[in-house]
Amino acid sequence: MRGVTYYASGTKIICFSHSIELHEKVKVAFIEKYMFC
Repeated sequence: MRGVTYYASGTKIICFSHSIELHEKVKVAFIEKYMFC
């Protein structure tokens, strides 16, 4: 996955450009904090 950044400090920050598909996939795979770039 391009544009996705993970922080192993207990909190995952997913940053990516506007993509609903990727957003849903990440949301399901990683129920953590996520932000749009």
